[in-house]
Amino acid sequence: MSIVSGRSTPDRSLEDAMRQDGPSPKMKGDLMANGFEPLSQLDDMEFSIPKCEDIPTLEEILNEPDDDEVSLGSSEETGTSVGEQKTNADIGSPTAIAVSALLAIGTSHGMTLVFDSSQALKWALGSALTRDEFGPVSCILLVGFSKGQVTMYDLSNGKILRTITDAHSPSTAVLHVKFTDLHTLAIISDSGGSVFELNFRRQFGVRGCESRCLFSGARGEVIAIEPLLLSNSGVSPRQELSILAMATVSRAIVVAVRPELEVLFAHPLGGESKNVPLLSWQFVVIQMADSSRVVDPVLCFARNSTLYFFQMTLCSRDILTFQLLQRVQLQYPVMDVRWLNSRTLVTLDTLELLHILDVRSLEELEVCDISNVELVYGTSHFKGLATGGNVSRAMAVLAEHACYNSLCTSGMQILLLGTQALHVLVVRSWSERMDYFVRQGRYKDALSFGIDLLEDKAKAIVGLPARKDKRRTVMLGILDQYLNDTLLNQSMKQKNGKNLTNLYLDVVPACTEYCLHIDQRDMLFGKMYDAVNVDTMAKDIYLDALEPYILNDQLKVIPPQITQDLVSHFEQKKRFEVNLFFTLVFMALEACLLHLSISCLDLHQVISTCWAHNLHDALLSIYNRGMLDFISPFEDLINILYNALEAKQALSTDQIRLGNKLLVYLSCCLAGRAYPFGDIPSDQVSTVKYQVFSCLTSIHSKNATETESSYPYLRTLLHFDTLAFLNVLSLAFEESEFQTELGGRQRQRVIDILLMIMLQPAAGFSASQVGTLFVFLARELSRPRGMGGIGVTVSRDLFDQVLEHLTSPPPSGEGSREHEERQQALLELILAGGLTHYNSNRLLALVEKARFFRVCEVLYEQREDYDKILSCYLRDPARETQTFSYIMQVVQRARTTGQDEVEKRMAHQTLTAIQDLVKISGTKTAQLIAKIFPHLLVPVVENLQESPEALFAVLQEVFQIRDLQAQNTPQKVAGRSESIMEELETHPSLYETYLDLLCRFQPMQVSSYLKNHEGYHLESILEICQRHNNVEAVAFLLEKSGDMQGAVNLLQDRLRAKLNELSDHDKEAGGDCDLFFSQLEGMVVVLVQLCQRSSAHLKPKDKEQLWFPVLETLLYPQGNLQSSLSPVSLTHLGRLALGASWTLPVSSNFCMRFKMKESHYEEILRVTDNTGVDIIVEMEVNLNMAKDISVLAPKGRIEVVGGRQGKSKKHADADDILRSKEGVVHEVSVLNASH
Repeated sequence: MSIVSGRSTPDRSLEDAMRQDGPSPKMKGDLMANGFEPLSQLDDMEFSIPKCEDIPTLEEILNEPDDDEVSLGSSEETGTSVGEQKTNADIGSPTAIAVSALLAIGTSHGMTLVFDSSQALKWALGSALTRDEFGPVSCILLVGFSKGQVTMYDLSNGKILRTITDAHSPSTAVLHVKFTDLHTLAIISDSGGSVFELNFRRQFGVRGCESRCLFSGARGEVIAIEPLLLSNSGVSPRQELSILAMATVSRAIVVAVRPELEVLFAHPLGGESKNVPLLSWQFVVIQMADSSRVVDPVLCFARNSTLYFFQMTLCSRDILTFQLLQRVQLQYPVMDVRWLNSRTLVTLDTLELLHILDVRSLEELEVCDISNVELVYGTSHFKGLATGGNVSRAMAVLAEHACYNSLCTSGMQILLLGTQALHVLVVRSWSERMDYFVRQGRYKDALSFGIDLLEDKAKAIVGLPARKDKRRTVMLGILDQYLNDTLLNQSMKQKNGKNLTNLYLDVVPACTEYCLHIDQRDMLFGKMYDAVNVDTMAKDIYLDALEPYILNDQLKVIPPQITQDLVSHFEQKKRFEVNLFFTLVFMALEACLLHLSISCLDLHQVISTCWAHNLHDALLSIYNRGMLDFISPFEDLINILYNALEAKQALSTDQIRLGNKLLVYLSCCLAGRAYPFGDIPSDQVSTVKYQVFSCLTSIHSKNATETESSYPYLRTLLHFDTLAFLNVLSLAFEESEFQTELGGRQRQRVIDILLMIMLQPAAGFSASQVGTLFVFLARELSRPRGMGGIGVTVSRDLFDQVLEHLTSPPPSGEGSREHEERQQALLELILAGGLTHYNSNRLLALVEKARFFRVCEVLYEQREDYDKILSCYLRDPARETQTFSYIMQVVQRARTTGQDEVEKRMAHQTLTAIQDLVKISGTKTAQLIAKIFPHLLVPVVENLQESPEALFAVLQEVFQIRDLQAQNTPQKVAGRSESIMEELETHPSLYETYLDLLCRFQPMQVSSYLKNHEGYHLESILEICQRHNNVEAVAFLLEKSGDMQGAVNLLQDRLRAKLNELSDHDKEAGGDCDLFFSQLEGMVVVLVQLCQRSSAHLKPKDKEQLWFPVLETLLYPQGNLQSSLSPVSLTHLGRLALGASWTLPVSSNFCMRFKMKESHYEEILRVTDNTGVDIIVEMEVNLNMAKDISVLAPKGRIEVVGGRQGKSKKHADADDILRSKEGVVHEVSVLNASH
């Protein structure tokens, strides 16, 4: 096999050469990587050697190829069948392909076929066959052979320039030949896994080549190589830089070949042994974090089904770094990867399916089955068949999927070398794809594709112009043709007939969308409007299609005629819509009017429509924007609300909606904002505020009658919603206009008017509304004075009236929100210094009565009565959890400042409120006592005697804190040296109290606690545990006191009592006694462990006296319970007794006997699903041996107590069965048994 690599510089344009159904012009630039070397870059003397036509040189004779296979590295494209060339000469089968300005195909007979861009054969290198030349082409072709030779050709005349036989490892095939950016440097790899550089030189008119090993196959065989060609991008980070990517079976490596050999990057490659590693470079535009864009090379390498993309970046000081962009996991193993362009990738899987992928979205654009191509594989070359097969096993396995030299890309073309022909797959250009849709009549698909092009969302695009106006021009032509073929095509309309509505619904909204996307409003409002204007149905669909684009502000200005049609269209809908749908129709119309520019509205038409259908938002907006009139619509609308309130009837939903809109309108105007959205022109803001405020506070309306009350607008809004209107005024008073001296006077005037209106006896306001006014007034009194130094003032009597209202007891129906508003208003008034003249004792009594606990806290803090603040926290449900942090804060501050009296009062208050604190959190109470008030522990325990659960929660946390302090060095808390450890040591009775409570509430934890703690009085605790009948705890205390026998007897009695329950429990549970036996086993373990500890230092006789009663208890079921127990329970007992028996250090034999009935054996097999039991304890082996073996599980054992006394023939038969089960019989004499 051989690889061809070269460079070319054609004299004529490649674009011209490829116009006749050839590849895309993009092919030239993308495939320079295949390595054609321009002759102009070589020494000028290179071509001065005279030709020798008749007499061949010795070099030519010695290096003449003999049926050696060749593979190539450069070409354009040819549709010519390889089989056609065979008719001219026996050139062999194709083996490799390379493409650039020319296309070269290597064959199995060592020949190289070179085609030009018109698919004509130019050279048949390696034979005498030539074709006519089509203009001079300066190009160098480098060919590698399967027997190891490398040959360089001059494609301008077909002559050999160099023949190299010793450039790489001997007896190895050339697998890859690649030119680099440096015109005199090429890279080759061979079947031994080594990589070499070829440095071409010419000295004194003699051509030479120096070879250097870059990577030895002894360190890991290189399977693929790919140099980075910086000339393709026009970017070169450093001069004389040459970068090479290599892939072994386990790693991808990038090295710098020039200026010096250096490893830049390495990354592991995983996968099955049969999967080939793959490499491919591409320059990509990358968006950086700071929104800037850079063009950097990206290396894609892959193996099996995993693709890696790494960006190579030049950092400071000429350091090259590699950053992972993404890791892609495919659903199939790949055997070739190629870039089409910076966004599109081609992968070939092992089933010969070609996949086109979008790199950014990982979307699979197309899949093509190329199995009919009969792709050429390089299996024989990777196996080294031409050189005797001297390759490694790994290389031979990879050879099955090696097709590196059978697939290449050129622009958006994919060239596939088959055994009979060269196949070309071409990705259509963007214009061809649009033309295809148009020819198919798929205009919407064409326009949708065009939208993707405008938004840069399209994938696998070829030949796309950079300027978007050119794309829009093409789309405009398609859109115009779409309109002509549908809306303007009378035959199309007649053809659809009854389905004309569907035609309009399909075409009109789509054309509207595309007109706006390409910014063709002239077509939308011109040709398209004229087309639909002749048909009412089409026109209605057209007007409906405009609505969403008006609402999202894409269409702010439309021709007035169309606006008139739009309003009329919505009005006509009311004939067909009712109730809710009718309301929704006019809500949509109002929304459109709010978004449309005032210049395109027929004011008379839209104002009439707004009044007719109560479109108040649109009415206010049109007056404001169109006539800069902010007063007239307000006066007209508030009169409607005034008349409704005067009628003394409940307001309708529309009237309530109107009132709320007027409040929002006032708030917007007084804040300088447009209604319902937007901003008032800056030069009009002050004027609008002044006009609206003057109108609002006017004494009479513009059409006042003699019976009209003063300030009708204020009265109307106060009656409608007092709280909301006062909030509007409160927000308005925060504007800068009200912070001056004049603004302060205006505030005072408004408040005086409000008081005058609402406090009149016949004003008709409820007590709740008056209360709302007082809250508003309190906030205004507490507001800081403005720049003019003028604040709000009221009379002393009125102030007392306001205070009495604020501090009145909460009524039964008052919610938490209203109560908090009153408290907040009073709190702001106090903090602003508005009550300094008021009697503090009376004020404190009032706020206590009103349950204003936050106000109480402020007043107590002013008096430094910190202990009384505690009650404020405890009585306030919203802040009760903050009580503990408040106590700690006050005490720590008092200790820091030396205020001992404050600490004492706080400690006393804490003790007094201990019940309430425990109800809030027992844990936090204990932490408070342990950390702040350890000396209060005893009084706290005394106070909580009536609440044992609360006391237990406190003591449990206190003892846990004690344990933590014991583990760590006690630290001083807030400057004091007391600790809870000292307090507990001083009062040992606290242990007794805690253990008593622990026995009551957590009896299972008592024994564990006693074992892990010291410091308690043994006799007192023993009495407590005995009183609560905590057997394990009593046994532990007896053991600790030295009464071992008493502890054993106690546990033994408990075990016997539990065994007595077994029969009844067995009947109730129906044999399901797992929980019962788990408890029983626990008791046995505790008893046995106690006996083991006790007998450690006893004499043998004393041990017998200790253990015999225990043994008797364990064997207790034999004589008393076995007749009433199920086989399952008997099995459990047997296992339990056997397990315990191994620990008994007794000195005489003992027997254990369970009488089993025939039905018991059957029951055992049923319960164990015929598998049998693992252990059988047998004390009557002579009678039961055969039966025991029948229920023994495979590999089980029989424990024979006392041994087997003689063997009968029956026993011999049983032994045969035992051996078949691989069972074991142990004869145990208890005297010799050990654990």
